[in-house]
Amino acid sequence: MTFGYPPALAAKNLAGAIPVVVTGAGDPVATGLVDGLARPGGNLTGVTELSTDLSTKRLEILKDALPGLQQVAMLWNADDLGMTLRYQAAENAARVLGVRYKL
Repeated sequence: MTFGYPPALAAKNLAGAIPVVVTGAGDPVATGLVDGLARPGGNLTGVTELSTDLSTKRLEILKDALPGLQQVAMLWNADDLGMTLRYQAAENAARVLGVRYKL
């Protein structure tokens, strides 16, 4: 069992035919962990939260709760592709919402 994209990728590459349960790894299709949600292929299974969609929605909710919001900051692990995709989605949402986005 793994949590996060880097461990999931390592397990995918090293586990051979051993089943691997993946959680918290972001979008498994966008990160290349599986071929598709309906037919993932390989030995990976698990749960995904499609966090790129959630990152966008969280920023929208924050802006709704704080209409005067002008700037947000986000910390993330740039070595984790799943987290990088979440960051990029939130950054794009910030532009649409007129909010400055800081690293």
